[in-house]
Order: sequence, then structure tokens, then C-alpha cells
Amino acid sequence: IGNLVASQTFRMIVPGDGDLPIDIDDDGSTVNDLGDGDGGTNRLHNYPVFPPVSPLDGCARGSAGPFDHVRIYSKTVDGLDVTYNKIGEGDADVAGDFTICDLDDNEEEIVVVGTATTTIASTLDASCALNCTSEFSVTEQIVGAGEPAATATPTITPTSEATDTPVATDTPVATDTPVATDTPVPTDTPVPPSSTPAATDTPTPEKLCGDANMDGETNSVDASLVLQYKAGLISSLPNASSGDVNSDGSLTAVDAAVILQFSAGLIGEDALNCG
Repeated sequence: IGNLVASQTFRMIVPGDGDLPIDIDDDGSTVNDLGDGDGGTNRLHNYPVFPPVSPLDGCARGSAGPFDHVRIYSKTVDGLDVTYNKIGEGDADVAGDFTICDLDDNEEEIVVVGTATTTIASTLDASCALNCTSEFSVTEQIVGAGEPAATATPTITPTSEATDTPVATDTPVATDTPVATDTPVPTDTPVPPSSTPAATDTPTPEKLCGDANMDGETNSVDASLVLQYKAGLISSLPNASSGDVNSDGSLTAVDAAVILQFSAGLIGEDALNCG
């Protein structure tokens, strides 16, 4: 408990399937659990979750435990070797959301992963105390190159002293318009009796749990939409009720993590509960 694991570079030579640079209990990736209340080394602290594509150029974005310290690593594959270089770090907020910019050596599109470490302010995994580092994240994010685009500041042109405005000439008064004569009101046309039977209600298709965009699939796109909704980047979802996969009455980063785990085949459909 309280194992801090951080490095500038991890290099894995011919890793096997599922091998991680940091593997708690040496049993492959451990699925994040709701509430982060399991036991074992470092209490199996939950790793950060990344949507597939960052909505901001030059910034990595995702969710972790409240106030967790998140380290961002670029992932590069060269033949049979995989290298992870630390390119940035920062803290999640009280909701667990983080946006980390100013990534080192970010001159082209990169794939990033990360770890989450408990801090003295962490509230989600208080039993782990300080410095419990998670495994490397299972999810990856594509981050574009460069800095986030700055919003343009409007230029204010100084106003010179106004010249005298000429007084408008009098507008001629319109002549009286003749009143139209009364138009005869058409008589009511009798409506023939309808012989068309009333249409029956079309049954509403059953909603798929986790399918926040109602495209018929529960996948990483739905997880990304839930995170963007949680962060206030979008104001609504086509199927918000199906995004609440832990049935706690709200859309949070935890729902996004469960959807990603389901999409990756780490959990089954029976783990999704939309109430």
C-alpha cells in the first residue's frame, strides 16, 4: 500500500499479449471497479480512462479518481518493442476529470496512455492513502499536435469624434388608403365521412444499455459522448438514460469507464445496469 511508481521512460522488449509496464499483482490488466473499493497491492487503484480521441489539440483529456495525480505517457511501437515516454502530468479535479496540455515533444499526432496516483486530497480511494499508483491504462487516446487554439480577441477600433449628423428632411405623410370592400365569406364545404381507419401506434424500439447515441451499439464512442456530456462540452445526448450503466441516476466518468470495459471485452453485458 502506498507504492509510488513513476519513470521518465518504460521500454518493453517483445512484450506478450496483455503485458503492461506496471502490472499490479502480475496478473495482466485488472478491470476498474465501481467505487475503487477492492483489495490487494495498492488496493488495485483504478487507472485513468481516456476517450479514444482528444477533443483538444495538444491536450490529453480523461477521467480518474478525484484529485488523483495523472502521468501521461506517449506510446510508440518499433518492430517488437514498445516504448512509453512521460510527456506530461497533472491533477484531476473533484469530479475526477483532467485536461493536461503542454505535452513534451508533441510535434505530431501521438497515442497516449497513463497512470493515476492517489494524493493526500484523494477521496475516491481513501483506504489507499498517499502515493498508490495504478496500472497503466487499458484505454488509449489519440492526441493531435501543437497547442490548443487560442480564442480570438476582438480588436476595438478607436472611435473618432463624431461629426455633426445632418437633420433628416421631413418625410411626406402618406395619403389615405381606400378601405377595401367587404369580401364575401365562403360557405362551409361539407366534409365527407372518413373511411380511413386510425393508425395504430408504432412500437418504440427497445433501448440498448450503454448506447448513448442510439446507433444500435455500445462502444467507445458512447463512452466518449458520456465524458463530453459530463465535462459540459455537449448539452444533451440522444439516449442519456442508456448512458447511466450503473443506474445511479447520473452520467459520470464511472459510466464511461464501464462502457469502455464492456467495449474492450473486459466485462460482459450482465455488468451493464440501466435500471
